[in-house]
Amino acid sequence: MDVDALTVINERKPANLVNAPTTDDQVRKALRGIGEPVTYFGEDKADRRARLVDLLSNRNLKGTEEGNGFGSEDEFEDSDVDDEMDDDNEEFYTPGSDELLTIRKEILSYSLDKSRNRLAAQKKHASKSTDFIKILKYRRSINSKLEGLELYGSQSLATRALSKIRYSRIVDNGKMDNFLAVGSWDGSIHILDSDLSEKHKSIGKHTEKVSAIDWSRDNSNVLSGGGEGSINVWNVKSESNETISNAHPARITETLYHPSGAYFASTSFDQTWKLWDATTLKTIYQQEGHSKEVYCGSFHPDGGIFSSAGLDAIGYIWDLRSGRSISILQGHIQGIYSMDWAPNGIHLATASGDCSVKIWDLRNPTSELFSIPAHSKLVSEVRFLTSNSVLKGVPEVTDEFGTNPERLSNEFVDDNAGISDAGSFLVTSSYDGLVNVWSADNWVKVKTLQGHNDKVMSCDISPTGTIASCGWDRTVKIWQY
Repeated sequence: MDVDALTVINERKPANLVNAPTTDDQVRKALRGIGEPVTYFGEDKADRRARLVDLLSNRNLKGTEEGNGFGSEDEFEDSDVDDEMDDDNEEFYTPGSDELLTIRKEILSYSLDKSRNRLAAQKKHASKSTDFIKILKYRRSINSKLEGLELYGSQSLATRALSKIRYSRIVDNGKMDNFLAVGSWDGSIHILDSDLSEKHKSIGKHTEKVSAIDWSRDNSNVLSGGGEGSINVWNVKSESNETISNAHPARITETLYHPSGAYFASTSFDQTWKLWDATTLKTIYQQEGHSKEVYCGSFHPDGGIFSSAGLDAIGYIWDLRSGRSISILQGHIQGIYSMDWAPNGIHLATASGDCSVKIWDLRNPTSELFSIPAHSKLVSEVRFLTSNSVLKGVPEVTDEFGTNPERLSNEFVDDNAGISDAGSFLVTSSYDGLVNVWSADNWVKVKTLQGHNDKVMSCDISPTGTIASCGWDRTVKIWQY
């Protein structure tokens, strides 16, 4: 062997002794770990690894874990995976402004007042000596009434599928305006009389699909979100609107007014949800946390909690007063498309692509309270009856001996200690073309409503128990008893 060949071999010995990583991702991480530039201009993968080997050789770092800081390639890859998992699972906080602190305090004050009143009413009701048999009969009479639900009317709208429907609210003075807001995939939004007696007006259009609608507390505005990522606040009377362009960089899936009316939330395919000031239309803060698109959300009746869920099949419960995630809802095996809080402030219903509706108890949210096999296809929406008014025509009930008749309902009476129908049943819609009505006591199906000839995409319940639905057949249908 000549002298030149021996020289080349001797020069290569240190490099051969270096236990350097082989994949480019690992090489980049190793360079970063020893404080060297990750890449140079014009450098390819082979050049980059050769530079790493040369650097380690020149530093006299031998091929041991103690010497060069690297173990085997498998160890390096495992470390990489662990680091990525740590990054994904890491909990982090974003600094907030003084304005955000003030808003959190306002939400705290509002929610404490609401929860105090709600709990006081529940305690007062629990302390009443109402016969359990009477309560049971009363609930059964409600279910009997719901069994009489029939198709009352149907109206065709728009040129594409109808994606969202919402009844107007009962305002503070107890007045009901009895309107329906309906959104379509053609971008249009329609306001109709709740009995479909006439088409009231079309208030405007989004440039893409309408996927979110909600009424303001006084029914003066309709809040909507579209596939283009913008939010519109429509004044129903003047038909004017204020637009938040690029509210999200992706499709908006839900827009919801806070119970106080001072704020609203939006959920989006950008995997986040935002809280907005309803007066200034400015973002208060943006919340991350989901690993896939956020499809739905719901405010707790007291206003202190917001729940969100999406295509990651996981629900989160967020405390708006602290900004923390206080619970994670795991149990669905496919994406969650809708959620709604019961008026009692305890139960939360989630509707999923796995064809089920799960009921969660806020007092123990680690596992579902009950799982309803709701439909044969994706469940598109779930809604509780939320009003304190009752179903008309529910008769008086008697004790177990058929004596002492009593009307337990508080029909249009502002007495929270009475027996209210609020939360007594819930409604689900599905891509199987059906709308189902469920008792909220034992989660048993009370009635199946058939009439749509294609997927049902949305449903809602009026303050008096009338049900509205809409879907791919471009019709709005009203169901009454």
